[in-house]
Amino acid sequence: MRVLIHAQHLSGVGHHVRGLELARALLAEGHEVCFVEGGRPVPRAPLPGALTRLSLPVLGRREGVLGAAEPRAARDADGAPARSLPSLLAERGRRLTEHAHGFAPDVLVLEHFPFSKWELEPEFLGLIAAVRGARAEARVVCSVRDVCGQTPHEKLPGEAWRARVNELLGAHFDLVLVHSDPRFTAVSEHFLPQEQMAVEALHTGFVCEPLPEQAGAAQDVGDVDVLSCGGGAGEAPFLLRMIAGWRRSRRARGGRLLVFPGVFLAEGERDALAAACAGDDVELRRFGPDFLGCLARARLSLGRAGYNTCANLLAARTRSVLVPDLRMSDQAPRARRFARHGLAQVLSCPGDHVADEEALAAAMDRALDGPAPHHDFDLDGAR
Repeated sequence: MRVLIHAQHLSGVGHHVRGLELARALLAEGHEVCFVEGGRPVPRAPLPGALTRLSLPVLGRREGVLGAAEPRAARDADGAPARSLPSLLAERGRRLTEHAHGFAPDVLVLEHFPFSKWELEPEFLGLIAAVRGARAEARVVCSVRDVCGQTPHEKLPGEAWRARVNELLGAHFDLVLVHSDPRFTAVSEHFLPQEQMAVEALHTGFVCEPLPEQAGAAQDVGDVDVLSCGGGAGEAPFLLRMIAGWRRSRRARGGRLLVFPGVFLAEGERDALAAACAGDDVELRRFGPDFLGCLARARLSLGRAGYNTCANLLAARTRSVLVPDLRMSDQAPRARRFARHGLAQVLSCPGDHVADEEALAAAMDRALDGPAPHHDFDLDGAR
């Protein structure tokens, strides 16, 4: 088959990484895959096979507002985007339509729309129309994470949000892929009972990045812990508090902490982190594909509760402390389920979304004193 995957990421990197894992599984089966690149670059290990990429003008979301996120070369002397948002969206739509007509996919996969990303509704609906114009029998699939509830960006009461999502599903889609094991969480807990949905919902299992066969570099063997925050920006305060809590942990003494900041960390934030990491006990790493190997070898993981982080933890079965970012609608429900199944120590931190150092240290000690996580959830969602 020919499969076109549009997995637009705006704030973090979760949609992008999950979309690439779907592409990896499809390529392994011999299908022809085109992946749409429409967000800020994310360092990843190369995919096997001949993946076609369609590059669009780059979009991002800053403080809840959609806008251009192109490199400095595409900005004016004052640092503002050289193109207006309407012209950028028009260019994206033109490229998508042209490619859909030439590629003529059998299947179009849209990541998370219509559950969210309503700002890009004209782009998504235009692409659906172009794909079906090029191949009338093409199927359109919505791909969503495990917790597929309303996000803060859809400004409607919950009942109206559910009605509109269901209407869009019925009008434009053939299937919803929910990337969860229903024993962990099901679509009915966050959206509607399946019998009320306009199209079928299929729970695929979790979409997990493959762990490296030789997990972690030689120098990472030993009492090594990892700290990460997903791919989001503005997480320096969280990382700094986590480092301080780790240094207070009774069990962490004598070990080493590898800190993996988000890919969108600002330069000023990196300077503050570098100062906090001075010394032999904490090392600042670059966001990148080597994180998985370090996680798989670590004795303890500290971080947020985003989809990719939690899927990685399920695959690696590493002891962990999760501090969900309450600004993200999916993280608290996911963290609660981790706690319910005994898979992590969880701290909920309203307000500044960080945590008290003593509470962090205590949670780290409990995680290290407890048993390794055990579960039998389906992790083969990409296949």
